[in-house]
Amino acid sequence: MPMDVKQVAKLKSLLAIAKKGYVNFGLSIGAKPEDTVLLMHRTKPGKKLSTDAKELNDGSKLVFGIARLDGRMLHLNCERKPPSGMGVNVKQFFKSIKLSYGVTVRQGTDTLETDEADAEDKPAKPVNKAEAGKWLKTKAALEPALTASLDLLPGAPALRATWTAALASAQKGDYPGAIKAADQLKTSFATALKAHGAAKLTIVLKDMEKVKSSLSAENRTALRSMAVKIQKNIGKVSAVGIEKLCKNFSAELAKASSQVEEPQ
Repeated sequence: MPMDVKQVAKLKSLLAIAKKGYVNFGLSIGAKPEDTVLLMHRTKPGKKLSTDAKELNDGSKLVFGIARLDGRMLHLNCERKPPSGMGVNVKQFFKSIKLSYGVTVRQGTDTLETDEADAEDKPAKPVNKAEAGKWLKTKAALEPALTASLDLLPGAPALRATWTAALASAQKGDYPGAIKAADQLKTSFATALKAHGAAKLTIVLKDMEKVKSSLSAENRTALRSMAVKIQKNIGKVSAVGIEKLCKNFSAELAKASSQVEEPQ
């Protein structure tokens, strides 16, 4: 059965929130677009939202993930491979509740479907050369850092989704939206980069602590100096660079440990 008035009103309020950042979504695809149920929430897991949606229309095709509204385009990034034609179904579902949005369906970094908003609903936007130039500078500064670190960082899927959204916005000429997404990514990326470095340093320091008492004073001093270097570089070098420094530390620790003389 179609969503009722209260459910549609709640969805519209969540779509407004999705303009500012990602929200979780759960979808139960109906036999007809008007029978589809789309639920969103800021904190409730998408999988739970999809089962809640199924209770409303008894659908057999469930999809969940994160959603973001960029202008007239709703980006749905699915945790699992969605059924073919999902984007068209959701777009038609919106029409049934008097909304007009295009829909992009993704899984990770792969774009599976893109169905633009109807032409009459898309205001023409002149290209702002200053904004375009700012975006190109932002992209040139951020992209190499992401390439060198992203796959190793905690929360990589969410970081990658934000970057994908930024690229999609820029491709449509929405440079302010692209820059806004990139600025959000800079903050979360920096946090993840520091968390990764701190975690790697903690591991090697724990290894050292186990054998510290058996090491010579000279080796302890050298290893502490290496640890300080790692600490100073956390958040400043790539995740690959931190892992390399930690690998060197572990190699020197193993070498120092092998030099410990057995008691007579």
